[in-house]
Amino acid sequence: MKAWTITEARANISEVFEAALRKGPQKIERRNSEPVVVIPESVWERLAAENPTFAEDALSAAIDDEDWPDRAWLQREARSAGVSVEEYVRSLIREKRRQDQLRERPSEAFRRHFGPEHGVDLPARPAVAYRPVILGSEGDV
Repeated sequence: MKAWTITEARANISEVFEAALRKGPQKIERRNSEPVVVIPESVWERLAAENPTFAEDALSAAIDDEDWPDRAWLQREARSAGVSVEEYVRSLIREKRRQDQLRERPSEAFRRHFGPEHGVDLPARPAVAYRPVILGSEGDV
């Protein structure tokens, strides 16, 4: 999808229309404003007829061709759960965050397998992430 600034689109409105008809959706961006997308009316009518919940599809982010299978899966899963796609994605994100919080940190796993209860004396955790520099006496220079 080609992106046009509002100034470019205004100056080349015929090209924007032709590109929308020949090449597909055209995005027009304006500073401090949400972009708009120009599509042919026939495409809009087809999409509106094919999707009973078209608002959900039209308001979602732009989808690349390789993302369609993922999106179809999300729509099926959301429909079977009885929620919107947006709410289903939010629930997936919440679940992932919960799993990440429960996951053991590598240092904790190391301590569990090689700690003092297994006969290994682990060094104390350093207070800094670098080696301290130890300077000798003035005569060592």
